[in-house]
Amino acid sequence: MRKNAHAIEILLAGPSDVKRELQVARDVIEAWNAAHSHTENTLLQAVYWDTHAFPEIGDRPQGVINRQLVDRCDLLIAVFWKSIGSPTGVAPSGTIESPTMPIRSKLTKCENIKSPLTMGCIGFSNRLLSFDSN
Repeated sequence: MRKNAHAIEILLAGPSDVKRELQVARDVIEAWNAAHSHTENTLLQAVYWDTHAFPEIGDRPQGVINRQLVDRCDLLIAVFWKSIGSPTGVAPSGTIESPTMPIRSKLTKCENIKSPLTMGCIGFSNRLLSFDSN
């Protein structure tokens, strides 16, 4: 890869019940880099709060993550399953709060991938979809 390679930072976000899926996303990013970063002169950088954020005082935890990570990333991949996450005081969860921050101005397309849900997940799905429509 050339020294002037283009880096694209991708924030991976999701509640604790999608850790495996977020790892798959990291693996896919690494595989793309191995196969294409040299020829495309582009490096995809997976960014996740547990590896890239650091503790600070003076703000709520999600506020720190937003400032340190959300504001700088070029793309957001948010993954949900049965849990929406924990409330932040500003949004129903940090994963939901993240897309409402400045990164949304960089987002050109948003996909809702729907899969069959069990009856216990219907309430969660309705909350997520109603937030998404705002």
